[in-house]
Amino acid sequence: MQSNSYFRNFMIDVLDRLTHASACGEELEVAQDLVEELGGDALLVSGVDRATGTPNWARSTMREDFLKHYFAERFADTDPFIAHLKMSMEPILAVPGSLAKKHRVSPLSMRLKQSLHEAGYRALYGVIIPGRDPAERVITTFCTTKGPEIMSMERDGAEIRAALTLIGSFVSRPTSQEDNFAGPECRGQLSERECEVLQLLADGHRNDRIAGKLEISEVTVRKHLRSARRKLGAATRDQTLAIAARWGIVKL
Repeated sequence: MQSNSYFRNFMIDVLDRLTHASACGEELEVAQDLVEELGGDALLVSGVDRATGTPNWARSTMREDFLKHYFAERFADTDPFIAHLKMSMEPILAVPGSLAKKHRVSPLSMRLKQSLHEAGYRALYGVIIPGRDPAERVITTFCTTKGPEIMSMERDGAEIRAALTLIGSFVSRPTSQEDNFAGPECRGQLSERECEVLQLLADGHRNDRIAGKLEISEVTVRKHLRSARRKLGAATRDQTLAIAARWGIVKL
């Protein structure tokens, strides 16, 4: 076991490095250095909706092809790693597929397991903390290609947990959609008509008024709203507008 003075000095060092990095906008780069010093290979920091668990944003040093596949396939909806963290604030060390018995196995979750193996990620360690936005939680995941045997949780667990907790506090929502793997593709994903319907909804108009203004039927209005809600990964109209406003699709 490490001494209390060692752990205190470790925490001071991590906090100091992240504070300076944040001032320069380089917190993700410094976070990656910390992960490598702790024996890991990559990092994923994602903001998830507190109510639904849907990822709102993500910044990561994992393989870009894996990340794009992960979010395009909506693997987060069935990811047992995320499901476990949503149910408990306790950190977890897992091998891909090791949580399958505790959660419903689906074709999607099996494809996720295969995707992780193909990307070379053999073990994941994650913590979840409250986000800066009260409606969000932040999940910070430490990934390794070497397998769980590289980590002794008795020896290294406190350092890894402390570092990931601080990283989750410092690595914030990306400032541009280009750097965000989890968020919607904004205007490129929604049709022009869907954006118009959302803006009128944000302006306070009911479906019948929106239909009249756009000279379309109410059925078509509802169709556009359902499509926009699905594309934005929202569960309700209010959540659809909140996400759309967050990404600059509408003005509230």
